[in-house]
Amino acid sequence: MKQTETILKEVGKERERQDKKWGEQNHPLMHPETAFTKEEYKKTADLHKERCDDRAKAGIVSWYDILMEEVYEVFAEEDIEKQKEELVQVAAVAVLIVECLDRNNKNSA
Repeated sequence: MKQTETILKEVGKERERQDKKWGEQNHPLMHPETAFTKEEYKKTADLHKERCDDRAKAGIVSWYDILMEEVYEVFAEEDIEKQKEELVQVAAVAVLIVECLDRNNKNSA
């Protein structure tokens, strides 16, 4: 858990940097002029989930597969609480990826 705490501190520092640069940001989750429809996001989320599951079963899953599945699930949801749950999953996977990169970098040194 120590590694996770270190990474979360790094995330906190990055958030502080962003706030200093941009101030408080209040963008919509999706802008109606640029977003796909909910159906398109749902279709893409389903595609990424199926691809991720298939690759996991075949033993060839990548972090890209896992992260993209989680990201598209955010936008496929309409309920804000479910979107927040999915965003927490995105954040958790991103932290896990950093942990893996650190671990593998340490093992190759």
